[in-house]
Amino acid sequence: MGHGASTKALEGATLARRPGSLYAPTPKRIEIGTDIGNILCCPLSADLTDLTGNHVFDYGTPSFGTADSTHGSYDGGTMMIVENSAALNPRIIADGAAAHQIPHTSPVTFGAFIYPRVYNGSPAMLCSGNGGFGNNYGLYRQSTAGWQFLGNGQTSMGDHKTKTPIQRWFHVCMAVSANRTTSPAAAFYLNGREVWSGTVNAEAVQTTDNFALTSDADDTSAAWEGLMCNAFVTDTLLSAATIKNLSDESFGHASPWMG
Repeated sequence: MGHGASTKALEGATLARRPGSLYAPTPKRIEIGTDIGNILCCPLSADLTDLTGNHVFDYGTPSFGTADSTHGSYDGGTMMIVENSAALNPRIIADGAAAHQIPHTSPVTFGAFIYPRVYNGSPAMLCSGNGGFGNNYGLYRQSTAGWQFLGNGQTSMGDHKTKTPIQRWFHVCMAVSANRTTSPAAAFYLNGREVWSGTVNAEAVQTTDNFALTSDADDTSAAWEGLMCNAFVTDTLLSAATIKNLSDESFGHASPWMG
């Protein structure tokens, strides 16, 4: 074999090992770390303690599984199965000083990687509060008006319903700066891309606030079924670059474009 042929063979082998090439290792989803989700970090351990050790989900009976005939996952990873049932939705009942009860003097960033298999109405998720429209923070996908911040009432953050249909993986994230009770700057991200920014109103944190992963804090609006993983809450304001990286790591590759 001539020198030119050897060089081409070497170049071909190098290209084949590059990420995303035909013979490269399959991209794997990376679990979120406790350095990001310092308040709450999922998946849960066997005793339903979150990975930070701050919380035990003491209500609901969540189950866990991989891809099957009714759920989709490209990497076969274990996910929390979301059920349209109040009795199954994992919640943290207030104990007077729970870590998710973040004072307004601190910012809050929260999000998750989700796969809605069915929407049964207007689902809520990642909610800390007393329920209904009296929350410190939370997300709500209203069936007609689109995505909203669930705080003191609802703050519309745009439609985005065509970008977040059923049977599709996507990453959601909300970042709100400190003193959010006085309508500070906030931003909503889909697949690591900012799709809305503005102001929000939120209830002052209370020692009676509960936390719910896949429903409203008072166990209503448990209106979707599917899969969830890489859920987190932090009392820091994550940068746009960090949020994009969290989305990429959830997918196991560059996040699909949310145009």
